[in-house]
Amino acid sequence: MTLVNQKKTKRLFIGVPAYNAENLVLDALNSIKNQDFTNYDVLIIDNHSEDKTWALITKFCAENDQFHCSQ
Repeated sequence: MTLVNQKKTKRLFIGVPAYNAENLVLDALNSIKNQDFTNYDVLIIDNHSEDKTWALITKFCAENDQFHCSQ
């Protein structure tokens, strides 16, 4: 899909739940980030993880404008 066609399509919103997912969450987020389609926003919701999930998510969101997080 060309950039011109992406501007004509509706914006996609993606929800990603996370709980104690420090070993998997960055792979999942990078998989979304590396898609050819770029007309999207991602909301990652951490359910008060007890590992480093929240720290990884907040750092990733700070570095990528289309990704947002909530706990």
